[in-house]
Amino acid sequence: MKERKLEELFLECEEETVPLRDGGKAESGWKKHSVCVSAGFSAVRHFCEKNQLQIPAFFATVFGMTLKSYTASESAFFPCVNQGKKAAVWLRIDGKETVLSEIGRCEEYLHAAVKNKDYSYEKIAGDRNLSGTVCLDLDGDSRKGPETRLMIHVITAKDTLRFECEYDAGAFSEYTVKGIARMMDNVTGEFLTKTLLGEVCLTAKEDEERILNQYDTAVPYEDKPGYRHLQDSAAKYPERTALVAVDRTLTYKELNEEANALGHVLRDNGADIESKIAVLADRNSYGYVMREGALKSGGAFMPIDPEYPEERIMYILEDSKCTLLVTTKEIMDRRKDLMAALAAAGTTVIDVTAAVREGSRENLNIEVPGDALAYVIYTSGSTG
Repeated sequence: MKERKLEELFLECEEETVPLRDGGKAESGWKKHSVCVSAGFSAVRHFCEKNQLQIPAFFATVFGMTLKSYTASESAFFPCVNQGKKAAVWLRIDGKETVLSEIGRCEEYLHAAVKNKDYSYEKIAGDRNLSGTVCLDLDGDSRKGPETRLMIHVITAKDTLRFECEYDAGAFSEYTVKGIARMMDNVTGEFLTKTLLGEVCLTAKEDEERILNQYDTAVPYEDKPGYRHLQDSAAKYPERTALVAVDRTLTYKELNEEANALGHVLRDNGADIESKIAVLADRNSYGYVMREGALKSGGAFMPIDPEYPEERIMYILEDSKCTLLVTTKEIMDRRKDLMAALAAAGTTVIDVTAAVREGSRENLNIEVPGDALAYVIYTSGSTG
């Protein structure tokens, strides 16, 4: 195999892909979780032999797709141990690519780390913000590094195959680790039968069954505004946990009251039935407050990635004829040029934290027709 240059392998790679804490109660100490892979090792070995692929690259690609999907990231950038060498792997996991081609691409990283010292993990980690928080052990018995908080060992013996997870319970919850292991199990089986990455199902059969049978569809459904689902839950279960996010945990009462406060502020700024309200949110609790607040005002929420280029954001606002935008102070400080452009265009920008602090916490109870617009989404194009 012809080696590509280092800058070609890691072209445009981002920082390390790490699952967020789910916000649950942090525990102390290290824990283990093991899952036996349904497909079995002989099926994986036969697949790799048939397609002339390296088994370690197969599992590294499985992990890459799992990590990308579980974190809703654009790509997966992570370290893995292979033949006693630590390799940095960066996979885009484009749905239009074939499973075989992506595994072949992964082989380049593993091959380069073993054969060429210029591709050492230490060099790449130092240049590209990779700390090794999450690591895949393809040798099955490697020790975790001092910075590692989740290490997944790929263990094979005859026909058996399992993923054994060691994790710092203060950094990752049991729920997160079990979810990652279960998805790796599922993706392993999917790789053996699917051609394109976009055809790979990320939902395990047991999860699919639970989702499909969770609700009795024969029960009559009450037609009511979308915001009432949160509001009614807050009245019935005020102290129950409604939202667990990376920054904080909110009860139904707290989430409902914060959404009310934003809804009142939006109404004061002209929001009405079917008004489009742009939501510029990071992946934290305020994204949900903004969405529910927009619905409380009677309007329709329109999520926009805060990292989009200014030109894209301005196009979305102009095309949708949206004049109200809600975001956080952190994003306003981070995107000062964008804020200046919004002000010049006459867009009203509302700081959600200020609105939550100053707005009334009483329910608005806006009468919203059942066929009113609830949300607007501009896709990236690849998902549309």
